[in-house]
Amino acid sequence: MALPNSAICHFRYKEKWVDAEIRDKLDEEKQKTRNQEEYLERLRKLYYGQPALFVFVDQPRNREERTEENIRFFPLRHCVIEHLEPAGSVIHIYFRLGHFVNWRKSNSGEFDKTITEEFDKSVREHLSKDKRPVDIFLSVKDRHLPSQIGITETDAQDLAWESAVDAISSIETFRQTIFLRLAGVTKTSPNSLPVRLVSRILRPRVESTHRYEATPLAHVLPDRPGYILKANSIYYLELVFYHPDEKDSNLEVNTIKPLIDETLFVNAPSEIDVNFRYDRHRVLLAPKQTNEDILTRITLGLKNKMQTQGNDPDHLRSPDIYLLLKLSYARVPVVFTFMALILAQLLTAAGTILISVKDEPFLDLGRTFSLLGPLLTAIVLFVMLKKLPGGK
Repeated sequence: MALPNSAICHFRYKEKWVDAEIRDKLDEEKQKTRNQEEYLERLRKLYYGQPALFVFVDQPRNREERTEENIRFFPLRHCVIEHLEPAGSVIHIYFRLGHFVNWRKSNSGEFDKTITEEFDKSVREHLSKDKRPVDIFLSVKDRHLPSQIGITETDAQDLAWESAVDAISSIETFRQTIFLRLAGVTKTSPNSLPVRLVSRILRPRVESTHRYEATPLAHVLPDRPGYILKANSIYYLELVFYHPDEKDSNLEVNTIKPLIDETLFVNAPSEIDVNFRYDRHRVLLAPKQTNEDILTRITLGLKNKMQTQGNDPDHLRSPDIYLLLKLSYARVPVVFTFMALILAQLLTAAGTILISVKDEPFLDLGRTFSLLGPLLTAIVLFVMLKKLPGGK
């Protein structure tokens, strides 16, 4: 619920909780080869790209108490399978997150409780037809899901997420939960002088000094997406939070605390006061200059100002969420720096050769090159030292 689109999640299931059809396919692929690497590669292709639906199941913790009447299904988010990977008696599944299921009626915007009722009915009929228990957690998607379980438009994701939160907040476990969502990362940079001048002529009353662009989620590590932030640039992490309970009066004693490695950033993000049930904030991220790529992360969690939560059932809570960040150094200046150093060495060498000729026209040119080479080297080294972390 908290991660942005295209983030990859990793779930683990004991084989007994996995649909027999999936287990049979995995066994079938295993019989085709004795090479473990080839087997895993075949599994990566087996379900890759298959659409799936993430469904939260509300059920009693004790299996003996589970019945069809006290188990509820909540379709929350569309996703796409990356791959399945068996390991011992556990099957690991990696999937890429997509859009949220919209739980509101398209015309009125009101919360639609019939969605879960129709979905329940469809799932139960599917399980009953296949004679499967209701507590199979990884199963083949029903081809006849209710028409309401469609893909929400991109520009309606905020409303879809809010409606999904409203849906599962009816579960007692989530009654006192503030839900967080990382909506994306935006890079800001100053507009060039010509752009500012044209903007001032066309729209004189609107100050347009900066431009904003979305930063795409990238493969920072295998199966671990994150955001690549360039040194000496300014980014904003778009954070949304929502607490569905309109009657709750404990909001203002809480803050959301962003945690980063402060040695890697120019700023330390401030705590975010929770003054409203629904709000949107920008968390400023400004990486320092670095001379190598660095992996780090940002963690966001709820903090109680009064420090009284303990086991109090009325205190608000929220799961900590984190996002992988890769701080990338500016490669173009580094390339130009090495090219300048090479040029300086060539000038020095050429100067030495020309002076050795001992011909008057070449002597002057050789002396000039001999001066320019060390001078260029000194300038480049000075600039490099200035740009090193801690350079002044």
